[in-house]
Order: sequence, then C-alpha cells, then structure tokens
Amino acid sequence: MTAESEETRVILRPFVLELLTGNKKIRYGLAALLTLTLIGVIAHDRLSKSERISAEKTVDCPALDQGCEITMRNLPYRIKTDMQIRAGMPFVLYIEGGGVEMHASWKIKGIDVEPNFYHMEVDGPDRWKAKMTLPRSPQSRNDWILHLEINARAVDINTMAH
Repeated sequence: MTAESEETRVILRPFVLELLTGNKKIRYGLAALLTLTLIGVIAHDRLSKSERISAEKTVDCPALDQGCEITMRNLPYRIKTDMQIRAGMPFVLYIEGGGVEMHASWKIKGIDVEPNFYHMEVDGPDRWKAKMTLPRSPQSRNDWILHLEINARAVDINTMAH
C-alpha cells in the first residue's frame, strides 16, 4: 500500500464516520432508504407469488381448448384457449364475462413449478385475454390447475395438458 492511499484512508475514515453518525439528515435518509428497500423486497415477494387469493371453489375442465363455463358470484364466465395446451408452447387464454380485474396462474397439486402470473387484458366488452405459456413440470405431469382470480375472488380449474 502506498503512503498516498494510506493517507487518503486516514483522512476519509473520520470524515465518513462523522458523516454517518453526526448528520441527522443522512441518518434519517439512510433509515428511510433501508425501510423502502425492505418494503420493496416484501412487496416483490408478495406480488411475484402466483397465487394471491385462495380459491373458493374448484371445477373440472379437462379440455380448455373446447372451453367450459364457471359461475362466480352468480355471474357466468366462459373460459377457453385457442389451442390444446402443452408445456412450453404459447397459447391464448380467453375469458368471457364481466369483471374489473382478472389474473391467471398455473400450478400442479403438490409440486413446485416455475413462478408464473398473467394479467388478463381487456379484449372487448366482457372479454379478456392473455398470451401465456404453461411452465414445464419437473415430473412431466399433465394434470394442471388454472388458478383464476376474478374481481378479488378465485377459482381453481382442473385441466389437462397434451
């Protein structure tokens, strides 16, 4: 270590120490930054979970490409995909029915799959859609659950991939 770099360390160390301990604005700013960082980490963890609301019921729809109908809060919904679903192959999920906000995710009972969370986009009056890809199953299973959140209510739809 050179004499110049040692001299810089000796000068900077008390300055940084004084800056961090003696200046209230900097202490409060660092505390606020730490708090905001912690809030951000917690929010990211909560939002990245594929299931935010527990399902209040489960329905069977073995072939989503042929569609099925469900009822939530006495409102009918028609769910259909544009093709047979396969792991790793993109497809479009369509939902017909009234709503303000809709989200979808995929899971397999008893198995952890890649995190996935889809925000359904408005596709006309009472029509929603999202392009999605079924995550790969670690055990190559084809029995999937579509977790569908509609207006802060949720339903699990049992289906099969081909």
